[in-house]
Amino acid sequence: GAQWCWGAQWCSVAESCSEAQWCSVAESCSEAQWCSAAESCSEAQWCSVVESCSEAQWCSAAEWCSEAQWCSEAQWCTEAQWCTEAQWCTEAQWCSVAHSLGAWW
Repeated sequence: GAQWCWGAQWCSVAESCSEAQWCSVAESCSEAQWCSAAESCSEAQWCSVVESCSEAQWCSAAEWCSEAQWCSEAQWCTEAQWCTEAQWCTEAQWCSVAHSLGAWW
């Protein structure tokens, strides 16, 4: 499946989005899980599920797949410099920007 970068760790994604397993957030967010709510990536909803990460809100499907932007109070979509839409939705890869994400990385 696709490969996703979590800091220095790359993890495989299951064949179906609904079965995908995402890397846990490191350190203060060690219990966080990424979840997909639909089989189709264009319909998937992603979420952060722990209180320590509650301020990090991720964009909805429309924003993820058409604009490739993150939503959070830290304005990650600007600071993190994520890959563009084509890379997100077809190659499912992230840019390497560990220094921009502080505790999340």
